[in-house]
Amino acid sequence: MEENIKKDKIYTLLSLYALIIIAWILFLIALYFSSLAIIPLFSEKKPSLIISILQLFIGVSIITLWLIIWRKLAKIWMFKILPKRSEKNGYK
Repeated sequence: MEENIKKDKIYTLLSLYALIIIAWILFLIALYFSSLAIIPLFSEKKPSLIISILQLFIGVSIITLWLIIWRKLAKIWMFKILPKRSEKNGYK
């Protein structure tokens, strides 16, 4: 039983590391796509006000979408994936 607890702790720790790595990868992707929308706002050629507001809205929407995805992923990870492993080993 002691061996199972050790293995489960290692599995939990590695799972959390994987979750953090996935979150960072998704964050970098979100930053890249939001920068495609926001960086043109600072160029020499000024677009119209409506286009500038739309670009800013797209950038903020991408980051907001990332936060929603991150929250759902964390909930699934913490409340579905990790508890199944613990129940399988016989303790809660």
